[in-house]
Amino acid sequence: MPEYMIAKYQKKIGIISVFMLETYLWASYKALIHIN
Repeated sequence: MPEYMIAKYQKKIGIISVFMLETYLWASYKALIHIN
């Protein structure tokens, strides 16, 4: 597997994990407000 292919794949994974983290934080924040 060429180097640039690996870099491209890692970048895609990074974007997905950041998006998932933001979604998780937003959901937690909304849940916290809903409880109080």
